[in-house]
Amino acid sequence: MIPPLHAERHWKNNELSHEMETGQFTAVFTCDNPFCGEIVTVTGRYEKRTHYEHNPETDNMDESEDLLFWPKSMYPAPPVIKVPEGLGKPCKEHLQVAYSLIWVDGGSCANRLRIFVEALLDQLKVPTTGPKGNRKNATWDLSDRIKALDAIDPGHKDSLDALRFVGNVGSHEGKVEFKTVLQCFQILENALEELINRKSEKLRAIIDNLVVSKGKPKA
Repeated sequence: MIPPLHAERHWKNNELSHEMETGQFTAVFTCDNPFCGEIVTVTGRYEKRTHYEHNPETDNMDESEDLLFWPKSMYPAPPVIKVPEGLGKPCKEHLQVAYSLIWVDGGSCANRLRIFVEALLDQLKVPTTGPKGNRKNATWDLSDRIKALDAIDPGHKDSLDALRFVGNVGSHEGKVEFKTVLQCFQILENALEELINRKSEKLRAIIDNLVVSKGKPKA
């Protein structure tokens, strides 16, 4: 790690029982996979706490240290989830931006995942217009498009609505907790397994084959 760019020291009290150093750091990581070797730069803030405690056996002050790091940016940002090969280029590009934003701003990352859902529906050929209220050819918002997908491919509405709702919070309130964004990525990873890889359908076909053949499937 490159030495801290900036550091400040704080003392808890006059007895020097606790010393805290805070600052910004920058680091460079290299993938140890011989077929990769990619270099990633990381910046963020750190906190080093040094504790002093009197040891009655030695009559000396024992010292211990805690060092914590909070990354705030990574380039190139590592992927958070595994995505299917069949995912389209526009969707992958939105995901890559989301990977970067998760370290910078949770609200912006959540909003980018909402945009990703729009791009995913585009890939799945879900219309952007249709009947709504008294109109026969109205422009659909994201909620309308998710409902349309549910009509032709049920079972994914709640997952996509969860991403939509959190994305709305990111857009309107500007803040989403890191844990919540990670949960969104987890939901998205599972949804992609079904919508793109059709995981359950493939497993169902295997099960049906074994049941029909009574455990002796044909090659």
